[in-house]
Amino acid sequence: MIQIFAHHDEVTRLEAMLPQQSGADYCRTFLALAWYIRQQDAVRLEQMLPQLENLASSQLAMAEQEPALLRIALMRAELQCFLGQVQSAYQALETILQRTSALDDALLGADAHWIAGFIAAELGDETLRSQHRQQGMALARRACDPVRLQIAELSIAYFDVVADPQCHRWDFWKNVDVRNLHPASQVWLNNLLGLLAAQRGESISNWIRSFDLAMQTGQLRLAILVATNIGDVLNELNDYESALEWNM
Repeated sequence: MIQIFAHHDEVTRLEAMLPQQSGADYCRTFLALAWYIRQQDAVRLEQMLPQLENLASSQLAMAEQEPALLRIALMRAELQCFLGQVQSAYQALETILQRTSALDDALLGADAHWIAGFIAAELGDETLRSQHRQQGMALARRACDPVRLQIAELSIAYFDVVADPQCHRWDFWKNVDVRNLHPASQVWLNNLLGLLAAQRGESISNWIRSFDLAMQTGQLRLAILVATNIGDVLNELNDYESALEWNM
């Protein structure tokens, strides 16, 4: 099963597997690898996608082809958003969401709503972002995928607390042991704890931890957001040199 994000150790393992594989196995590994690096290396991803489409169409059984091609389409839409083509990226996502719904693939649907939520945020539509997060969370719960469910919940929690610093809806997350979570979930919990600490004028250590883990798990979008938040806090503390480093 493809995870929503993977630690760089898993990416290294997949890279090492590719030369030993062929046919459908090679296609599945190559697809997972592309998915995991999608936010880290846009140039490489753009080069991989046409090859992936050919492999999926020629090497996979019919039952696997549609989900694989839809995941490739998801990566292409996210890449469009990275390149500033936000409106066309969201239009592509609307079509993908219709197709994943017809396919009734809960994990793929959860990932489609996750990416759609990011693109909605780029469009400045907070309501649409929240709707996609809620739908993604429901699909992750249906698929019994704890990591997808956790990061969807934590993303919603983060923006709830941004909108209302007195929000207590997600207080239970304050008592969760970060170390017991998957690294991809740890990123988002540290991000939430970092926001709560910043609101109280406390240490930015959670945000620094979130940034490090985001880079290790291929979550470049969140790493950029966290780095900006760290820079803003340091700027308020008159540590202008450090703030500039985090915002570069």
